Amino acid sequence: MPAADRIRILDDKLAYRELAFQKNLDDFKTKCLSWWHSVTAEQPVLGERFKPCEQELNERETDQLVQYVEEQLNCYPESPSDQEVWRAGLRERIKRFGRDCFRFPDHYLNILLSDAYLRVTSTFAREAKTFNGKLELDALSQAMRNVWVMNCLQMFLGKGISLSPSIFAYSMLYPYTDNVLDDAEISKDSKREICRRLGLRLAGVALEPSSRHERDIYRLVAMIEDQYERAEFPEVFWVLLAIHRGQVRSLTQQGSDPPPEENRILNISVEKGGASVLADGYLVAGKLSRVEAEFFFGFGVVLQLFDDVQDVAQDLEAKRWTLFSRNARVLPLDCIANRLHDFLLKVLRSAPRFPISFQPVLKDLIQRNCGFLLLQAVSQNQDLFSREYLRKLEPYSPVRFGYLKSLHALLAKKHEAFKRAVLDRRNLPSFYHLLA
Repeated sequence: MPAADRIRILDDKLAYRELAFQKNLDDFKTKCLSWWHSVTAEQPVLGERFKPCEQELNERETDQLVQYVEEQLNCYPESPSDQEVWRAGLRERIKRFGRDCFRFPDHYLNILLSDAYLRVTSTFAREAKTFNGKLELDALSQAMRNVWVMNCLQMFLGKGISLSPSIFAYSMLYPYTDNVLDDAEISKDSKREICRRLGLRLAGVALEPSSRHERDIYRLVAMIEDQYERAEFPEVFWVLLAIHRGQVRSLTQQGSDPPPEENRILNISVEKGGASVLADGYLVAGKLSRVEAEFFFGFGVVLQLFDDVQDVAQDLEAKRWTLFSRNARVLPLDCIANRLHDFLLKVLRSAPRFPISFQPVLKDLIQRNCGFLLLQAVSQNQDLFSREYLRKLEPYSPVRFGYLKSLHALLAKKHEAFKRAVLDRRNLPSFYHLLA
């Protein structure tokens, strides 16, 4: 067969494959929208309930843990052998707290505080600081959360927890791109030009970076290209373009008053959130089955909406319109928060049978963590929920809402002091590095 005919056949196959990929994305989006419109607004059951006396005891235990950790951090040993003993003691104390106060089973804590999880976390923090020494702590934490999501997907797929070049690169792209799009100081025209050029680069066009920021973004894209050859793993790059399109569309959620209508916001949130974690999956595995891709897309929508409910106050002030900031203008958020939890359950029930024996444990851990994220969001934004809703939800929290809100502020303050006193002095990138 002539070479030209072989090339044409390969091109036709690739085009058909891309059409099938885009159809899958449309199907996933349609299913998630259908689920959202079918969810119930009944109050969720968020696990075990805590009596007020138990909450007060947990608050005292939390105060003691904060004090203990602070004391331990201030006497971090110099020698590697002493550091290992120090590390084991701190991790055991945190495990005991999680078991006794949060009622987490040991197998949950063994996942969250495993050597592999903590090793990946500390390695990522150090490599991120090497890549960009001026990376802010908030940006590092944001990137870290995506690393943890990708580690979770590795476990679902029966893979060992690790930090690949693509996991590093995609997680770093979050603060480099999302934070630019959310920056109110950057004009919409400038954001559109940044997005236009990034879209070309993700499509494989060789571009000269126009700034240091753009140079770093292109370096991250090149890391993904080095691991996944475009011709063999085209889905990796199609899904990156899909999340990019979602980010571009999300620009319409910023600054307008009145906000866009609710269905438009929902469509953008589903598209952006779903494609984001679907990209995580492809960057972890290179290839996915359709059922794996569908579950990861739904999981992405869940995480996007939980992010939105946590950021509702900041988004409302900045006129960044999500389902939650839009509804917060006129209604208590009770019903939509309940619907979000029911949506989470629908997505978890849809999970295919992955090749791991502890899949039920992993799904239950996700459900518990998301439930606590909801409790955190409610405690931080109590004025956006009805008093009756707060009264009904608070017993599911290990501590009272007032304490949880004040603890959030206290830990942020202590973290800054600790960063200056310990991390900066020892040239360590993050607290996580001390645990691994």
